[in-house]
Amino acid sequence: MPYINWDPSFSVGVGPLDGQHQTLFQIINRFYDAMEMHAPQAVLSAIFGEVLDYTNMHFKLEEAIMRRYSYPGFERHRQYHQQLVARAVAIKSDIDAGQRDAPRDALRFLTDWLEKHIKGCDVDYSPYMSKLGAA
Repeated sequence: MPYINWDPSFSVGVGPLDGQHQTLFQIINRFYDAMEMHAPQAVLSAIFGEVLDYTNMHFKLEEAIMRRYSYPGFERHRQYHQQLVARAVAIKSDIDAGQRDAPRDALRFLTDWLEKHIKGCDVDYSPYMSKLGAA
């Protein structure tokens, strides 16, 4: 059973971004499954590395779409992305160092990120993008 499920409440109304968000959910669920199976630190680190790599790619696309449509909140949103990535990099370092609580901290961070960033920050651009026809 997945740890966290994507549902329409996470939709930002821009197809490619919704698809990438769904992929992030899948990777995070793999991270959770690995934790539950007491996978070695190297496995957890590798999966979290996937999260980090995919996130960087996703943020680049999201920011490119915002620029293309001249989203007025772009700079603030880009700064928030930078903060999220910096926090994720720090967590990855903790996992790599074998800190005992790092995987649980990572899962809390990822869950919080999905809830607060997608539902609280990404949805802010949804009406703007929809009005301009970004889908």
